[in-house]
Amino acid sequence: MNKLNDLKSEIQKSGKFFSVQFTKKDGKERFLRGRFGVHKFVKGGVSTLKSDNWNFFDLNDGYRSVRPESISEVVFDKKVYSFAQKS
Repeated sequence: MNKLNDLKSEIQKSGKFFSVQFTKKDGKERFLRGRFGVHKFVKGGVSTLKSDNWNFFDLNDGYRSVRPESISEVVFDKKVYSFAQKS
């Protein structure tokens, strides 16, 4: 298991907010703040999101999904974790 998956698991267990910086498919950098495990606004049905992605509730945009290979930085519990993006 890699460090990014370990960090995702730790964040999910904590229920705390975190920030993630990543590169969108169009090449733009994006920064989101959110939390895993929010189900308040789910309408039912079957999720079409990939379980390998970081699927969470963003404070500004609602539910978001981020590809792990696009993540460059995660801020959690007052610590900054940097990751090299895979090309």
